[in-house]
Amino acid sequence: MDVFRDSWNNFKGTVRGFDTPHQLGVGMALGVAAGLIPLDSALPYIIALVALLSTSNLLCFGIGATLAHFVSPSLDHLTHIIGTWVLTFDPLEATWATLASSPVVPWTRFNNSVVMGTLVLGLIAATPIYSITRITSQKIGYWISTKWRPQTSIASQGRAEA
Repeated sequence: MDVFRDSWNNFKGTVRGFDTPHQLGVGMALGVAAGLIPLDSALPYIIALVALLSTSNLLCFGIGATLAHFVSPSLDHLTHIIGTWVLTFDPLEATWATLASSPVVPWTRFNNSVVMGTLVLGLIAATPIYSITRITSQKIGYWISTKWRPQTSIASQGRAEA
C-alpha cells in the first residue's frame, strides 16, 4: 500500500509545483509540438528526446502531446497548405533537396506537406502555449499547492518535536 501512496505523493508533487512555471511551460510547448506531428515521422521522437534531456515537466509534455495528437487530424487541411507553401518556397528548395539526399533526414519525412506543416504550426504555437502555461501555473500554482499540501499526522508532529 505504501507504493501507491508514494506514487500518489510523487504525482501530487509534480502537479502542485515542485517544478517551476518555466519547466511546466516548456513541457507543454514541447508536448504540443510533438503531438501535432504524425507518429510515422522521427520528429516527435526527437522532440520527446529533447524533452527527456531537458528540465521540462514530463507530465505536462504527456498531457500536451496527448491533447495535440487528438486535435491534429482535424488540422490536416491547414497543415497541408502550410507545408506545401514552405516546401515550395523558392529560396528554400535547394535546401530541401540537399536535406532529402542526406542519409538520416528523410526518416523525419519533412518532405511530406502535412509533416512540414505540423512542424511549422507546432513551432509557431510553442511560444503562446509556453506563455499561457507559465502564466496559468503562476496564477493557480499557489491555490494547488495549498489545496494539496501534504497531510501530517499528530503522531508524526510529536516525533518531530521530540
